[in-house]
Parts: sequence; structure tokens; C-alpha cells
Amino acid sequence: MKKITYILFAIIFACVGILSALLVDANPYWVVPLILSVPAFFIAVVLYVSAGTKDGDIPFVGY
Repeated sequence: MKKITYILFAIIFACVGILSALLVDANPYWVVPLILSVPAFFIAVVLYVSAGTKDGDIPFVGY
């Protein structure tokens, strides 16, 4: 995927996490999206950072 896709996923998961953290007082079931969105946010950020290279494969260096 492109780099912009990963940052959009990170923004979406951050919004879901913030919204569910605000709504967890009203309904305790909002903790489930909070638990799922935090690791997904960090995975999207790591994929965004690692997608910056032009060559997607690590070349074989040799012996």
C-alpha cells in the first residue's frame, strides 16, 4: 500500500480510540474498540514509517 494509506489508517484508528475513550463512561462496552484501536494505531504508524523506502526489498549483500 502507499504511504498515504497508512497515515489515513492511523488517523482513523486514533479517532476511534479517542471517541471510545470519551464514551467509555457512558457505556462500558466502548472499551472493546479502545482496546482494538490502540495496537492498530501503532501498527499503522510503524508501517507508515517503514513505507518510506523506495526499494521494498532488502538486497542480498553476499558473503
